[in-house]
Amino acid sequence: MPVCQFARACFSKVFKGDTAYGYCAAKKQTYYGFHGHLVISSIGAIIADTFTAANIEKRDVCAELLQITKDLALDGKG
Repeated sequence: MPVCQFARACFSKVFKGDTAYGYCAAKKQTYYGFHGHLVISSIGAIIADTFTAANIEKRDVCAELLQITKDLALDGKG
């Protein structure tokens, strides 16, 4: 989730210290912002969620989010 345009990122004071640079492979684009992480049940209800800086890998957040549920977890992308 980009916070501001890439060209303005070095001047941005919005969410300073909470955001970071990340890379979107689908768009082949570097951005400044957040990653959103969700755990969704089989019926589509959101069980857990969190936002991290864009440079944090989802593998690092996965263990923390999955402590809430003991069910089988599937990932949408690799």
